[in-house]
Amino acid sequence: MGAFAPSVLVSAWYSNNTPSEARRAVVAAVMVALANSSGLISTNIFRARRRTAIYPSLKYICCIWQVLLHLSASVGVYMR
Repeated sequence: MGAFAPSVLVSAWYSNNTPSEARRAVVAAVMVALANSSGLISTNIFRARRRTAIYPSLKYICCIWQVLLHLSASVGVYMR
């Protein structure tokens, strides 16, 4: 399964920036679930039968990174 390395920093950030305890619990549950879903993506992209064909899988990951980069940049522009 995959891992989300900066999860400690992210959990500290949203725990400190969410004033309500009930909302903090919901946000924590959702963020942990989203962080752990990277393992589902990686196990479906990198399959054992396609071990020799690793480059198409890397192209998929690069496309996902580009989409997320553009999404976060557009949110940053929108929030200004």
